[in-house]
Amino acid sequence: MVLSGGSTGRAFGPFALELHPLVCKIRDSFDLSMQAWYLDDGTIVGETLVVGKVLDMIIDEGPRVGLHLNVGKTKVFFPTEDPMSRLPGVFPTSIARPPHGVTVMDGPVSSCSDFRSDLVAKRVIRTIELMDLVARIDDPQCGFVEISADCTFF
Repeated sequence: MVLSGGSTGRAFGPFALELHPLVCKIRDSFDLSMQAWYLDDGTIVGETLVVGKVLDMIIDEGPRVGLHLNVGKTKVFFPTEDPMSRLPGVFPTSIARPPHGVTVMDGPVSSCSDFRSDLVAKRVIRTIELMDLVARIDDPQCGFVEISADCTFF
């Protein structure tokens, strides 16, 4: 089970130091497969009920250090959904449950090959669009090497 997300929208320099004791408390209190943080974005991986308790701790203790969970940006993903995840009180009812996968630290987490290939295809298309925009910049100080390729996505 993967829990990912939750931005606070505040300045990050001192915040990382303020968040550190909570991250250590989570580490010391729970048996998790993974806990990763980048500034105020966290990813928690573990057994369903344990991850639910970690989420409760973040909701209860996070505000003391300026971490306010944004349920609208938080996602719970199961390669195969655990029925315990639907028990009352385990996760907020409004939490997102994408059926095919999530991105963690900008990488795909999914057992669905279509999810992963669609994500890569979208990124390639967006990169090509951005390269086309850069090519249109009319600035003598901006150099660009044109690359021509026939890209087909299945």
